Amino acid sequence: MPNSVEREISRRLDAWEALQKSADWPLVTAQEVRELGIYGGASGVWVDKNLTSDVAPEGVAVGLLHTGKHYDDDVDETGILYHYPTTDRPASRDANEIQAIKNAKLFGIPIFVIRNLGGAKKVELAWLNDFDDELRICVLTFHGLFPEQNTFAVNPSPDVPPTLFGARRTTKSSVERAERDPLFKFNILKSPKSMLLKC
Repeated sequence: MPNSVEREISRRLDAWEALQKSADWPLVTAQEVRELGIYGGASGVWVDKNLTSDVAPEGVAVGLLHTGKHYDDDVDETGILYHYPTTDRPASRDANEIQAIKNAKLFGIPIFVIRNLGGAKKVELAWLNDFDDELRICVLTFHGLFPEQNTFAVNPSPDVPPTLFGARRTTKSSVERAERDPLFKFNILKSPKSMLLKC
């Protein structure tokens, strides 16, 4: 199994390197994404079972599509809160996709996060940092080639309260709005004290 894990990590890092050579990087075409095996499905979670079922029976998630239609403020330059799939398909399919996402953390394999930007795609190399089955959310961070480079902290300990208020970045588009920190939302919801907020 370690050989299959190493092979899959190497394949993904090679794809990441190839993406960065794209003429319009950091934007790429859907064709480039498909040709590199980063995404090939119609649903949000792409699991290439042909390449990853030798790592784990459910496979390992290769790409996660974030359309921004429902949770547009759950992504920023540091990472994304990715909501578990909840579809009308058989429950086992959603469960297998969720496990395939978790398998990336279990085996230390990066996942590609794909966002639609107009007619182009923006792809980030991400690492699964944390997940919460009750909230049906996982946290992926964009921080480079190695998991140990992660400087974006998910609440390190349930004994340490999350920072509730801090400086917020803003972006300018057609309107100016404060950007939300996705990790703040996750840390608050996952915090044991959040039970008071849920009441």
